[in-house]
Amino acid sequence: MDDNNYTTIKEEKVNHLHKKPFVLHIITRASWGGAQRYVYDVATDTKEYIQAVATQPTGPLVDELRKEGVTVYRLLHARRSILPLHDLSTLFSLISLLRRVKPDVVHLHSSKMGLIGGIACRIVGIKKIIFTIHGWPYNEKRPKVILFIFKILSLLTLMCVHKAIAVSKAVARDRPFGMFREKITQIYLAIQIPKYKEREKARDVLLHKTQITETEGLILFGIIGELTKNKGHDVLFRAFKEVHNLYPEAKLICIGNGSLLPNLHTLARELNLNNDIAWIHNLNEAALFMKAFDVIITSSYTEALGYAQLEAGLACRTRVATNVGGLPEIIHHGVNGLLVPREDSHALASALITCIENKDLRENLGKHACRDLQSFTDLDKMRSEIYKIYGE
Repeated sequence: MDDNNYTTIKEEKVNHLHKKPFVLHIITRASWGGAQRYVYDVATDTKEYIQAVATQPTGPLVDELRKEGVTVYRLLHARRSILPLHDLSTLFSLISLLRRVKPDVVHLHSSKMGLIGGIACRIVGIKKIIFTIHGWPYNEKRPKVILFIFKILSLLTLMCVHKAIAVSKAVARDRPFGMFREKITQIYLAIQIPKYKEREKARDVLLHKTQITETEGLILFGIIGELTKNKGHDVLFRAFKEVHNLYPEAKLICIGNGSLLPNLHTLARELNLNNDIAWIHNLNEAALFMKAFDVIITSSYTEALGYAQLEAGLACRTRVATNVGGLPEIIHHGVNGLLVPREDSHALASALITCIENKDLRENLGKHACRDLQSFTDLDKMRSEIYKIYGE
């Protein structure tokens, strides 16, 4: 078997002998974040297109695609960080792969692969190069000089591709230097409503995993997401300290894993919250357990739109989130959730305290969220709009 090729479908199905056009999705990492879920939701639909994915050799995305019989090509040197030798090897691997499988459409995902994949496609002469913008890297929490470099690289990415898809209005609006508006089409994310576990069962499972005791007056806060700087866990912990000083019965569960885990453990100890912040590092289908929480928090520094907040709203949970990126497009302050400024632990603490003290408000915010987000549950509509871009 070729080093670049890891398939569950014979390669003959993805050459030009087939009747359907062939779409190759390319994404850097095979983890299970928002971009990977988006790839899965599109690539597993084969009604109109033959679809395949090129990504890292192993990871949850690969596992899930294999279950659905989707062809996966291995990019042995793909990394999230900027590593010149690995990136050059990835570029050469992509050129070789594209020449061999000859896709009709290449759909790029993630900022780094947008540029590397765009260059590879241009070298090979791919006729349709699509790039979904899952967020701009120059909105992340990094030194200003790095952010400026990222803005230049993002501009180069848009130069390489034929069409780009923005997952929120904020992403479309925040394009680099205001350029290439004509290339960008805004198409919202859509999700299939999870088969949520009933509140009592979900709560029992999470409390058992974290060894939190169900007590009278227990208020359970939750945050779901990768443990990285951009998710703002440090700000949340400081806010939760203020909350806990007033309401010691409150507990916080963090679901997710990531490079920031040791730092966050240290911060929890420094804030004397070791017994009040619990961790679940690996939880399959975390969305199923949304109803266990009283309030679900997104404390992100940047967020294109946010699957977690869509899932939380559709579970009729109260949502508190930072007023960044596309979040204000799905959370209307005081109507179906609460918004606070980013990196403002005091404002976040105040919002969480409001949720504790006003049960009626908390319940109404959840009910309205469930009502207002029904338009985000039409996966077929999202796919159809993407396929229109393929066909242009």
